[in-house]
Amino acid sequence: MSSGEIAELVFQVNKYTGLPGILFYIGFLSSRKGNIRIAFFILLASFLGDLASDLYVKYVYENSNLVGQIWVITDYFLVSWLFIKLIPHRKKTILGLMGLFVIGTSVTSLLFYSFFEPNTFLATYPSVAFTYLSILTFLEILKEEPTNKLINFPLFWIITAIFLFNSVTLLKNLFMNYLIFDLQVSQDLYLYVWLFGVGFNMIKNLMFFYAFILVKAGNPDYIFEPKNATT
Repeated sequence: MSSGEIAELVFQVNKYTGLPGILFYIGFLSSRKGNIRIAFFILLASFLGDLASDLYVKYVYENSNLVGQIWVITDYFLVSWLFIKLIPHRKKTILGLMGLFVIGTSVTSLLFYSFFEPNTFLATYPSVAFTYLSILTFLEILKEEPTNKLINFPLFWIITAIFLFNSVTLLKNLFMNYLIFDLQVSQDLYLYVWLFGVGFNMIKNLMFFYAFILVKAGNPDYIFEPKNATT
């Protein structure tokens, strides 16, 4: 198989890795409220974004930057909502980061980039913010010392998925800029770096699915003790 064929195969598989979790939630957890419902919205937005990007490129325009930017903005507010519920005493920090996101998105979209070309701010800032907030959450976990094993907490898997995806996305974007502008590498090497990032998106989706399975098995959708959890 050529590198292009491999990329297309991975892209198609990636597009549907969120579907098992979505169907599982609808089938078994649709009546659940609280944190796990927010996680479902995050996964659903990711799935719809991938699907819409594919259809947009096939039938509307030559690239999916517009759809991708809409997904990034939607995802940012959904994930921020989850962090506010998990670490409410950090609400001011999270809202401050949201304010910077709104300002940065508005300025870069209106003055520097069109909606049909890559926006460096949108490609980088969410990954930085969510990596930072994930680390804050992990530090809170260490401080609280949960009495049960962390692997039994669905939200631990969700936060770990968010951390892995965003930290790898950040490194991938920085590395790709270096490859393109400094080393001027071949298209094939560039493609493999891109596939590395797509692989972690697939892992993220499957970790969400596993978290839903843990909820169905009777595990709580919070990490901290009930007095500190916002369910």
